[in-house]
Amino acid sequence: MDCIENKAQAGEYLRLTLKHIAKYNLATNGVNLIIFYEYVEGKNLDLSKAIDKIVDKYGTIKPEQIKQIYGKYFNQDHQIVADKLLNRLHEIIKELSTFFADSMDGMAGQGKKVEDLSTQISQVKDYNDIDKIIEKMLVETKALVLSNQKAYSIIQSSSENINVLKSKLKKVKHEAQTDPLTNLANRRSFEQKLQYERLNAIENSDTFCIMMMDIDCFKMINDNHGHLAGDSVLKNLADILSQYLRQSDFSARVGGDEFCAILPGTKLSGASIAAVKIKNIINGRTWLLKGTGQDIGDVTISIGISQYKFNDSDEELIKRADDALYFAKENGRNNIKTENEI
Repeated sequence: MDCIENKAQAGEYLRLTLKHIAKYNLATNGVNLIIFYEYVEGKNLDLSKAIDKIVDKYGTIKPEQIKQIYGKYFNQDHQIVADKLLNRLHEIIKELSTFFADSMDGMAGQGKKVEDLSTQISQVKDYNDIDKIIEKMLVETKALVLSNQKAYSIIQSSSENINVLKSKLKKVKHEAQTDPLTNLANRRSFEQKLQYERLNAIENSDTFCIMMMDIDCFKMINDNHGHLAGDSVLKNLADILSQYLRQSDFSARVGGDEFCAILPGTKLSGASIAAVKIKNIINGRTWLLKGTGQDIGDVTISIGISQYKFNDSDEELIKRADDALYFAKENGRNNIKTENEI
């Protein structure tokens, strides 16, 4: 979704977004805001056709159909846009709330203030038509003369509810991008970051490397010591990557026992140094079962490294790193190979 260019346009889009959500009796949540904001903006033709097709056939659209469309056409970065919409509503509510608080100290000239504020809001083209929400706010503003405290409580409650929704959106976004076991980024987040780094490399004539990492004989750890031991190894490896790679590097768990790191602005030689560092730390660690203290033996990893080349696709870059990883395993495991060594 493109950046919002001006407030008037954004306000009209928001009005239509809320109108569609109300029309189909849907919840005003982050996903629905994103879907219908994109729909009324009209830039995503495939999404618009998908929604129109469902509505033409069934006369409405259901939450499960919305989820399918979201999964097909969106990534989690669109949560940022939903946050922006909620922030704009929150600003309006905050302004009204501040006015109410100030006016409680004295009733002199209050009617004039309320009338002026109502007129001012009504003249703001990007918000005066927002269905129900703005209408309710205007009604409560005009009713301030009759029931100041009641109006203040209503607006305060609305502001608190929006803050709760924003917090939930933030949590959902984090969970959608994070592997729950290791707390590293998940595969979807990795793919988004890889695409970003590739485009950044093209724009700035730069390069970067990716490291594909796989725990050697991981199935044997699970078979001999149980899945809790395997989970402990995965979490420890994630901690090592988080602690010993650079802050600018990006680590993710992309499969069962497979991890990947993206190293911006790094060539094969630099990535190899980082890989050796990680491998040596793992080799030097004593791996004990939590609770019993039982030694589960040596844990090793194999690493394959590739470097971005101009016009590489994401798939080509990943394949070269995967090929180097398999070559490392074929040559004894506990090994590091770059694409140039295959």
